[in-house]
Amino acid sequence: MMNSIFFKTGLLFFFNLIITQSSSSSAASISHLKNLLDQKQFSELKEQKDKIDSEVLTRWLDYELLLFNIKKKPDSINVKTELTTFIKKYRGHRFSDLLVETYFNEIDEIVQNSNLLRDLAINFSTNSLEDPNPSLHCLTNIGKNIEPQTFQRLVMENESRKGCQRLIMEWLTKEKMTPNFYIERARYSAKKGDLEFSMRVLTHLKKLFKKKSIGINEDLVLKIIYRSSRNSREAYRLFKEGKKLFNKEQKSYLQLQLGTALFGVTHKKAWDTVSQGLDSISKHPSETLEIVARMALRRANYDVFNKALTNLPGHIRKNENWMYWKAKVLEKQNQTNKAMKIFETLGKKQSFYGFLASARIDEARGKVLNKQLVYYPKSLSLANNLSWENNNQLKDILKLFESQIFHIGLSEWKFFIKDFSTDKLLNLASYLSKIQIYDRSISAAIYAHNGDSFLFKYPLAFEESVAEAGRISGVPPWLIMGLIRQESRFNKEIRSSAGAVGLMQILPKTALETRKNNKAKLNLTNPNENIRLGSRYLSKLLSQFNNSIPLSLAAYNAGPSRARKWIADGKKKSISAAMFIESIPFKETREYVQAVIVSSAIYKELLTDIIPDKEIHKDKIIINKDYINKNLDNLVKDTDLSKFIL
Repeated sequence: MMNSIFFKTGLLFFFNLIITQSSSSSAASISHLKNLLDQKQFSELKEQKDKIDSEVLTRWLDYELLLFNIKKKPDSINVKTELTTFIKKYRGHRFSDLLVETYFNEIDEIVQNSNLLRDLAINFSTNSLEDPNPSLHCLTNIGKNIEPQTFQRLVMENESRKGCQRLIMEWLTKEKMTPNFYIERARYSAKKGDLEFSMRVLTHLKKLFKKKSIGINEDLVLKIIYRSSRNSREAYRLFKEGKKLFNKEQKSYLQLQLGTALFGVTHKKAWDTVSQGLDSISKHPSETLEIVARMALRRANYDVFNKALTNLPGHIRKNENWMYWKAKVLEKQNQTNKAMKIFETLGKKQSFYGFLASARIDEARGKVLNKQLVYYPKSLSLANNLSWENNNQLKDILKLFESQIFHIGLSEWKFFIKDFSTDKLLNLASYLSKIQIYDRSISAAIYAHNGDSFLFKYPLAFEESVAEAGRISGVPPWLIMGLIRQESRFNKEIRSSAGAVGLMQILPKTALETRKNNKAKLNLTNPNENIRLGSRYLSKLLSQFNNSIPLSLAAYNAGPSRARKWIADGKKKSISAAMFIESIPFKETREYVQAVIVSSAIYKELLTDIIPDKEIHKDKIIINKDYINKNLDNLVKDTDLSKFIL
């Protein structure tokens, strides 16, 4: 370990003690306030608010009280006045946007006059908010003589927004857009869970375009689409029962929609169903097309992959994952020069696909693509420049996190740091590292967008516990570190909504099943116990999946049974580990596996005693980026995973 180079996790307990002691009484106060909120004791809460001398806590309670009033009586003049006052006072704060969104969703149910809603929206968008939400953008354009292109841009993929629904219904009467456009809006809305609005659109279409074909049984199409995102198997059954009722276009649309929905549950008919609906591919939203692209990659069907990619909006095609896979497909089609240009662009990024692209360039051309070195500041002297321990706003934000009120704490944190310079963010990251509040330190370092902040982005916390757990379980310490960073960002007290606890986010049930002594009292907030049990469980998964790190990580996040289903899907085709990761149906798991592998590749370098060609300077360590590229590439080799099918 590089204990002589990096700070120890036990460093400056004194600072941590100060934070803990100063926050204990306030934390209890926050807990009391939270209980009052949970019990809807708003009168007492208002009394308590007047006694609080804290900008952060006062704003939180102002938000909660106003939110309650909006939901209780949104058309009240007092509510409108209070809302205007709030968002003028807290301009740019997340709370303002949330309250405005709630206000218009609630008042939409009461106020039927669209022009009145437009005037309200104009008032809030021009006088109060810096960046109005999509709902307000739509409302402010009601009654205006806007171009069809502007209208299309406003409502596309915003079909579930109340304000945009108003604008869509208004434009239905103008007949500037074709019936097919509104049918697509109705279908998108059904997919997002709003069947009521979908049916309203269809009803008006049939009234307005009596002489034009709207499509018989389109109402059944909408119901099946709505059902597909909730129970894809049931939706598929309904489709087969009514298959003869649909016209060619409806049938094709449903086949592609249902096929992508079935992919999420690893249904054996998923790909066949998609294949039969490709004629309608240009009519589907981007999220559906991305699933088609993943399914096509999995089956090495590059024609379908290219078709799906071509129909994606330009900004999505530029996402790192699609740039990488486009380049890989170009290689398969013997268009190496085009592929290498994409890899070169992508390889400059410090990310999962950035590292893979860089490694591919290194392999193909025998050279390091990006000779830029990654710097790890050795010194923590930055923390001496500012007295963060005296900043009351920071103290209160940390208390919110300490009290597990994360949604409020996160809004306050983003507001607190939004105008900080890079130097100030690194200064803050350094201070938080010193007092062992690693999750916020990591966050500040990420916001800094600075390569010199890697020490803060990837802290060497709980090193001794990790090393011991790795020795006992056989799991590499760098993999344990990478997983902890993604699961908890080294917050030993954190609890998820699902009940997972601590550094490695272990469910108590899993912990009890994993440990050998079931009689002893379980304490998952204890770092040593949490890391020991989490590592043992990860070791068990690695054994089940033949030491495949991508598969084991997928199982850790989503469960072993799902991981087995995912790898077995399309097993007739060879598949690389990288392709397996990209084809994971669950976005959360897909991004989780990628993030852990990136972190692990970096920690593998940090935890290595001897690094070839490593340069040690007076105040920094310099590591060639090529080593990280190779680490990650070795974790995600382009090898056949068929042997892992169980």
